[in-house]
Amino acid sequence: MNVVLDWVKSNVYTVIFVAVMITAPLAMSIVAGNMNDRVKEEVKARAAKIADLDRLQKTQVSYHNPVAGDEPVSVTILVNPQLLDRFRELAEKISADAQRIRDEVLRVNRKDRGVLLDELFPEPPMHLRETLPFEMYRRLWAAYVKLLADIGADSPPSLESMREDLEAARARFMTQVLIKESREDLTEEDETWLSEQLTETRLSKYAEAAKQTSVYATLASVNIPPEPTTVPTLLVLFDWQWKFWIKQDILLALREANEPYDSVLDGPVKRLVSMQVLGEPAPAARSGPPPSGGGFGSSPAGSGRRRGSSRSSSGRTAAATPAAADPSQEVPLDFSVSFTGRTSNPLYDVRHVQLTIVVDSSRIPEVLDALVRYNFMTIINTQLDVVDSFSEVKDGYYYGGTPVSMLTLELETIWLREWTAQFMPPELKQALDIPEEPPTTG
Repeated sequence: MNVVLDWVKSNVYTVIFVAVMITAPLAMSIVAGNMNDRVKEEVKARAAKIADLDRLQKTQVSYHNPVAGDEPVSVTILVNPQLLDRFRELAEKISADAQRIRDEVLRVNRKDRGVLLDELFPEPPMHLRETLPFEMYRRLWAAYVKLLADIGADSPPSLESMREDLEAARARFMTQVLIKESREDLTEEDETWLSEQLTETRLSKYAEAAKQTSVYATLASVNIPPEPTTVPTLLVLFDWQWKFWIKQDILLALREANEPYDSVLDGPVKRLVSMQVLGEPAPAARSGPPPSGGGFGSSPAGSGRRRGSSRSSSGRTAAATPAAADPSQEVPLDFSVSFTGRTSNPLYDVRHVQLTIVVDSSRIPEVLDALVRYNFMTIINTQLDVVDSFSEVKDGYYYGGTPVSMLTLELETIWLREWTAQFMPPELKQALDIPEEPPTTG
């Protein structure tokens, strides 16, 4: 034992080196294992941080495609200052475009129109409530007269107006052509010839008058209300005003259809037979029976549908207002009303019109295009009947040599409340659930 200890003492370095060589692999294995665990944990932690950074940099964006029927689109994008600047730029551009569209829609629908009597709407002064309604009727009558003049409308010459000319022609034919002193001297053959000559004279008078007329139309065909005998309500008065706006649009659209042409002889629209606004703006707003002079719910003559029409106008109300909706959302549609599905709502009111006109049979598309171009009008029903031109000319309606037809249309017209509501009487606003403007405070 002493010998071994003495050898170890004399060979200390050798013993140490041998011990290190034996224990080093085991120690290194333990140390390496511990280092690997720490490295793995650090790498995993760093990977998680990188994933968090990637998630923070990128954003999931979804948007609805404006094209009807297309599915919503969802994409992942990298959010950076350039993206935010571009997004802000596009948002401002879309907002500006939307505002321009809104302004243009309002301009097309309103056309800078106001009411015929500013003092009357939405409420007249208390001391003028008995007199302004009658002034409104005078203004309404004058406005319709001017409107018909603006579109070049006239009625054919009556027999009474031509009687003097026809008598002069009769005397001339008898004395200068037939050389007869009185009708007793005329033979049956003379009577036939004279009748033919007077008919030609009358037709020439009708043709001459037609050359000076753009379209045949009268106050009766426009269906203006009769003069009231009692004070009409504000609801009735506003209905008069609203119907004037509606008929004004239709008549001016018909004028545009005829504008490129010289007269009723070559224009596509020959005659306005009748024009009737159907339904009521708000049935719930009526309080008691309408006074003399017409009003909500009155049915002037000729308001019924023509034979063969596919739908009846009876019972229809023009403004069956649904529950209030968010204007930023799509307006719900009701296809039981018409194929468009449009009904009155917080954004706009729908009024229907039955229009009957005589048109050139070969140019009906020109007339339909003119109507739908002028304002937000949609043709939702049509009826076409043949017209006997020879029968019409007996009443003075001379249409020229082309075949003509009687065209009956039901029109859907749209009226934005953004501008009409400011003129509505309080009772009508309440019936339509239109909130009153809050009073301004200075």
